[in-house]
Amino acid sequence: MNATEDLLALRGIIEEQSGEGPLENLGLFMMPLDRADGRTFAASGGDGVEFAFATSEDAAGRPVVMRVPMAKQKERIVGTDLRDFLALGRYSGFFVLEQLQYKFERTTALLAARRFPDWLTRNERRTLDRIAKEFALKPIDDPASHLATLAEKFAQD
Repeated sequence: MNATEDLLALRGIIEEQSGEGPLENLGLFMMPLDRADGRTFAASGGDGVEFAFATSEDAAGRPVVMRVPMAKQKERIVGTDLRDFLALGRYSGFFVLEQLQYKFERTTALLAARRFPDWLTRNERRTLDRIAKEFALKPIDDPASHLATLAEKFAQD
């Protein structure tokens, strides 16, 4: 599957589940596929935070970057590809990922817990479960180390 097909599948899941209620806490507001830069695919819904592919090629293996305009460090690689990014937010949703730029240790500890935070509704949890199933997501055992490895790997490219 290429990135466009993956994004269409993800969009379908979110739209289907949002019929059962709002999904604001997930922080994954999908952008139109024809967006001008061809790379930004979603926003978190807060402070201008966006998720984008690091390159414009339509391949499944494009790294995902989070842009946080209000932070000192404006960008962070948050996945080797779309599926790796989705695995990072598997239990917490994606809105909380912005906090990686402000409270890294605390946020990676939350991600490592592999349990749904109290603020997520039943519908939001079902949506995350559905995304995990549809994309066959594998848990990220140590999010802090994983993110450090991504930063090193993609700083060299």
